[in-house]
Amino acid sequence: MFSLFKTAAKAYNDTQSMKVNPSVSKPSVDNIFADFVKSSYNDAVDTIQGSEKLSMQSLQGKVDTTTVVTAISNAEVTLQAVLAIRDKFIAAYQDIMKMQI
Repeated sequence: MFSLFKTAAKAYNDTQSMKVNPSVSKPSVDNIFADFVKSSYNDAVDTIQGSEKLSMQSLQGKVDTTTVVTAISNAEVTLQAVLAIRDKFIAAYQDIMKMQI
């Protein structure tokens, strides 16, 4: 029983002597959200540009029609999602601007 207390006291003392690195900080929620929005935007742009490249390759006869149609459909869905999110952001901004202080 005494050895348990001794071990616990040693562990406590060890943690007290540990140094915390103040230069390493948690990213703020704002940065996490901004990174999420940037990566989502970049993914959407990549999807749309990829479908454009496939369309050009189909004109040269390098890609079959099914692949092009699938890529264009994915790009269309991506664009619709981006527009829906943009509309929600604008609506939220307008609601905030209507609030009384």
